[in-house]
Amino acid sequence: MPLVIDNVPEAIRSTKRALRAALPNYKQVFGEVEGAIRQQIDAIHRDRAQGREAIPVFDYASVAAGCVDPATIAGIKTRGACVVRGVFDRQQASDWNDEITGYVERNDLDAKLVHRAGRQVFRQSVVEQAADLRHLLVQTADGRAPV
Repeated sequence: MPLVIDNVPEAIRSTKRALRAALPNYKQVFGEVEGAIRQQIDAIHRDRAQGREAIPVFDYASVAAGCVDPATIAGIKTRGACVVRGVFDRQQASDWNDEITGYVERNDLDAKLVHRAGRQVFRQSVVEQAADLRHLLVQTADGRAPV
């Protein structure tokens, strides 16, 4: 079921009122959440500065063999994402990329979604996002790190 919001500013105000009523100490809770997010951002910056991956990266073969190490699993839980290499061959990834790009272009999704959003919430067009996805999938199929 799609989420349809006709009046975004009113929806935001209404949601804020509901949150305040349901969570009287919302400022404290949001402050705690913000602090936890800042800690993760700092950890990501440290990882990158030390040449480590910001999110876990491993081969599909380790998943198939049931031997993904516990530190990798913990990293996935912490960061909420991972890169699994060696899942699809290069040609399959390229074919999917071409299919996605063709679909977006045939259906003029870039123009349609700009109008649907009502505001410039997203800075990249759908076509640019599809191109980014293609770049990512091809790099992943090659076994190179996504940029």
